[in-house]
Amino acid sequence: MQSGFGFDGERLSLLVRIGCGESAYLGDEQIADELILVEPDPERAQFVRTWLQRTGAGILVEAAVADEDGEGTFRRTSFADVNSLRVATGAMTLFPGLRALETCTVKTVRPRNLFQAGLEDTGGGPRGLIVDAPSEVLLVLDDLHQAGLLGKFAHVIVRVAEEPLHEGGADRRALEAWLAGAEYTVSWEDSPSDPDVRYARLLTDWQARIARKERQIESLESALEEARRSYAVASEEAQSSLKAYEAVLSERDELSERCDELQTSLSQVSADLEASRGALDAVRQEREALEASWLKDAEMRQASLTQLRQECDSLEKARESGEADLASAREELAKLRQERDNLKEARASALKDSEANLQAFEAMRAERDRLKSSLSAVTERAEEQAQSLQRLGAELEELRDDNRLSLRIQRIAQADLADLQDRYAALSSEKRELEAFLDELAENVAQAMAASDPERDEQLEGPARTSSKNAGSKPARRTRKSRAQPS
Repeated sequence: MQSGFGFDGERLSLLVRIGCGESAYLGDEQIADELILVEPDPERAQFVRTWLQRTGAGILVEAAVADEDGEGTFRRTSFADVNSLRVATGAMTLFPGLRALETCTVKTVRPRNLFQAGLEDTGGGPRGLIVDAPSEVLLVLDDLHQAGLLGKFAHVIVRVAEEPLHEGGADRRALEAWLAGAEYTVSWEDSPSDPDVRYARLLTDWQARIARKERQIESLESALEEARRSYAVASEEAQSSLKAYEAVLSERDELSERCDELQTSLSQVSADLEASRGALDAVRQEREALEASWLKDAEMRQASLTQLRQECDSLEKARESGEADLASAREELAKLRQERDNLKEARASALKDSEANLQAFEAMRAERDRLKSSLSAVTERAEEQAQSLQRLGAELEELRDDNRLSLRIQRIAQADLADLQDRYAALSSEKRELEAFLDELAENVAQAMAASDPERDEQLEGPARTSSKNAGSKPARRTRKSRAQPS
């Protein structure tokens, strides 16, 4: 990361650089005792590994930051700075010449898991964190903040784009919104080499933290006052309970006297009970018979009731599932209608562009055919001159006795041959340049027609395919002014 932000001459005990690229880390060993460099791109990681083996300055984590540890699909493009796990969206607009090259599988690591051994083992000096992956800034900051690790870094510098470069990626507005909720402020600095990307240093918002602590203190004081009131009420209730207990003791004495009286009555009732026991046995047998009959009917009714309840539960679940499916189908239908309208607009625009490109392609094809005819004629003339050279060689053998004439003929033949070779080399170079231009034009026409007519894209795919090896250089950047104008 090349920015005006520094570390105020401090010697860092640890410097973590996420998205270190091929050369951004050079010089970090002079300001930090230990380095942790994170780079998912296999080609760039090879440069980092070679440098670390030579300097012994730290460790390399060859992985992409993500929500969890595992593996992910890494998308490589013709501009390595926008390679990512995410799909390039805004980057395609920012870099009109950007082309997708290939995908590969890379390891993913959650930001908090970069510090398996803990930050306490890195010495007592200040620590620094640099996030040089614009679309992953919020992912890294939020995960470290949730894990309580972000506050352990004395210096935090991030690079973020004005507009999202990838699908679901971070931008300046999203970062500022997150900082407000995380009690951080930010100091911005423009990039002199890239007007669409800015650098920012995170600063602790002490006023927000003090206000939060004051709110917590007020909440604790309110809870303490409420506890005091509850204690007073509980004391009054305890006094009332004590009085009620004394009343219960008095009532217990009265009940004891009443119990003695009831014991005498119970003796009399026991005698009457023995007399009634015989009649009770007969009634009990009759009741048991009736209970057996009733239990049998109750079991049958219970089985029927259970079956009805199961059927009702099944119908209720089916109804809820049907309502959920209906709601989901309605939402999906609305999305499909919107997507259909967008595709119609895109198809109309692509048809106009493809017609213009097709006309240009036909004109260039006619020009290529004409040049091929010219090249064939030149080739025939070259063959004729080669035959003439053979005849001159034969005459040279016959006129070997005349030494002076032989030398003159040989010089003339060599001059003609050199001229013929120069003309042939020039025509071959023109032919290669023309074929490269026609192949590139065919690719542009095929891509434009692919958006409007997939069948025509399959027909033109063969002649329009070119090698992706020529796409390694950084594409021309579209400025803000050019993006604001309609295409």
